[in-house]
Amino acid sequence: MIEYNRSISFGLETSTFHETFKGIQGNVTKDASRVLSYLPEQTDNSINKLHYLRDTLIHEYFLNNQRDLKNLVLFFILRLKKSPFNYELTIGLGNALKQLGQVSRVKRLYSRFNKNKPRAEIIFISLANIFFEEGSYSKARIYYEKALSLNYKPPKGPIYVKLVYCCHNLKEFDLASNFAELALLEGISNTTPELCLLFGNIYLGAKRYKKAVGEYTTTPF
Repeated sequence: MIEYNRSISFGLETSTFHETFKGIQGNVTKDASRVLSYLPEQTDNSINKLHYLRDTLIHEYFLNNQRDLKNLVLFFILRLKKSPFNYELTIGLGNALKQLGQVSRVKRLYSRFNKNKPRAEIIFISLANIFFEEGSYSKARIYYEKALSLNYKPPKGPIYVKLVYCCHNLKEFDLASNFAELALLEGISNTTPELCLLFGNIYLGAKRYKKAVGEYTTTPF
């Protein structure tokens, strides 16, 4: 399945960034020595000590990481109060919330983004991808189309393919076939088995039988 990825620059001050992440990159050797100092007596061989050390460090790292993420969320929220609808801060907050498993908050955050602000289309693509992964194809379609309506500049082919998937699952085959044509115009190659079958199915559903047959007969196996 084609996924949309984009590298993100948070644009944070170096000192604040390092302070926010303090603890995530702690001194592991120091932590290991401290953990070893209170090993239970029953860990009397090297293998047991290593297993105990590993499990304890993973547990402590997880707890520290959770605390740091929560602090990071607070940091982004405070920054956004001063710079509402800032793209970097919004994406940064969204990523931190996702790592905390708070996807519902991410969806609320992205859905409230001002469409007139710079790079709003990228925010809506990110939101659409969340809905797509959840199988909420109707909502995903809304935000993919919303992003495209905002003069979306990166290659549109992958987005059209996502829209084909959405419409196929919603049984809107005529619309799906239109998005398939747009995807092909954008240079998407339908030479993979997955796309050939997908396009064949949506053409069949749209009663464009000749094109459906063409897709099925060219499917590489």
